[in-house]
Amino acid sequence: MGYLNKHHSDLLAEFAKAFSSVGTEMAKQNAWSGGSYIIDKCEITSISTQLLELQVTIQIRGNDKPKMEIVTVDLDADVIPERQRRYRSRPLVPSYKGVELAAIDLVVRKLCRLCWMVQSPSVTGKLIQLAIQLGGDGVGKVPENMYLNQ
Repeated sequence: MGYLNKHHSDLLAEFAKAFSSVGTEMAKQNAWSGGSYIIDKCEITSISTQLLELQVTIQIRGNDKPKMEIVTVDLDADVIPERQRRYRSRPLVPSYKGVELAAIDLVVRKLCRLCWMVQSPSVTGKLIQLAIQLGGDGVGKVPENMYLNQ
């Protein structure tokens, strides 16, 4: 959570826009006047293998004080209908019978899917590296002996 909050707050804001009620409200508010509903800050407050809880700080034009909202994003979420022109859906992360992944590997695979949906593929490698550092099983790690350049 700390890594994503510190280095990828823009990605978290994209998650809020694409997969939560904040995106729906943003689409409505900005339909006539762009920039009237802006996400100032977005942080993860809780994460599990199923859900991501985000604390979103929103600035609404005409209000002096920012509004704070807590939204949950299902890690198997699909893009909300109001944002489907901007973001593209992807297939769910497959699960295989009899194969148990470490929780961190499962979360990272699902987060990588969401990253592709919000057009941030450059973050996926960093997430895989994070899972390896946090004791994952190395799902997504390229073995040293693959002979890639031969």
